[in-house]
Amino acid sequence: MIEKKSKYFNLYACCIPVKGAKRSIICDLQRDKFDFIPNALYKLLFNFAQNRKSIAEIKIFFKNKNDAIIDEYFDFLIEKEYGFFSEQFLNLPRIEVDKYNEPKEITNSIIDFDKNSIHFQTDIFQNIINQLSDLWCEAVELRFYDFISVKRLAEKLNCFEGSTVRDVEVLMEYNSNFGLEKIIEIRLQNSRLRKITFYNSVYNKILEHEEITIIYTKDYINSEQCCGIISPWYFVSKTETFCEFKNYNSCLNRKISINKEGNITNCPSMPESYGNIIGTTLKTALESTDFKAVWKIKKDDIDVCRFCEFRYICIDCRAYITDSKNPYSKPLKCKYNPL
Repeated sequence: MIEKKSKYFNLYACCIPVKGAKRSIICDLQRDKFDFIPNALYKLLFNFAQNRKSIAEIKIFFKNKNDAIIDEYFDFLIEKEYGFFSEQFLNLPRIEVDKYNEPKEITNSIIDFDKNSIHFQTDIFQNIINQLSDLWCEAVELRFYDFISVKRLAEKLNCFEGSTVRDVEVLMEYNSNFGLEKIIEIRLQNSRLRKITFYNSVYNKILEHEEITIIYTKDYINSEQCCGIISPWYFVSKTETFCEFKNYNSCLNRKISINKEGNITNCPSMPESYGNIIGTTLKTALESTDFKAVWKIKKDDIDVCRFCEFRYICIDCRAYITDSKNPYSKPLKCKYNPL
């Protein structure tokens, strides 16, 4: 058996290091997780291990002064199952993270409601879902800022029958009528329903029941202004999203929204409107050049974010930014400083 010091280290294709200003991470895109690593290890991986250098050659480059640290680094990578040793250099194929191909015009949508929303009417709402289906939209989030009954929610969910939408999330105020048995009943009748979040709840709790996630939060959410929070809770480390976040905006790319007034927007929290759902089709709004401009604001272009180790797994926000005159300024509600 050849000793580790004479071997070559190979990162698995799904394990991708991301360098930050002060520290780096390795994103495991297969297991949807990440671990912190020092920038020194990041440099070892990119300057040596992935450049036809064996462990022995790396140690010699540093005049064998850092052998113990180098061994510790690679022991960590093996323990975490981020790669493997080989007797020869293996020029393994890598995931092409600089490419993102998505044929669908729209992949996701947010629709907001309050008690005065004209699109709360079932026929108008059904027309919206039909339009989203024509655009091949797969995921829709419904956000209710006023009371909604079990019956009314069921009516809205029934509108997705036969559509291209495969994932529906609901945000609504906590209501004792929505007990666990009732939620399960609704889920059985609407297989597209993946998550319900109850705000203004009496407790904080997360329940996983088969294929639906039920979240209870004490937070009181009364408008779209509660959106835009940047948090590790929303980190996602998967191949498709990693490639998308690296090349496009991680929140707004291929998204179309309808605010509670019925205006068509990139996001309900953004003031720019591209017409009202009464009189303007989603397709017409989408054809506006300005509408798609924000899709291209990626993390590598944004102030501060471009130095952050989390930039390819973090959801962005362009509605609430530190400088309203600079579309590339840092998200206002992000409290982390990577510098």
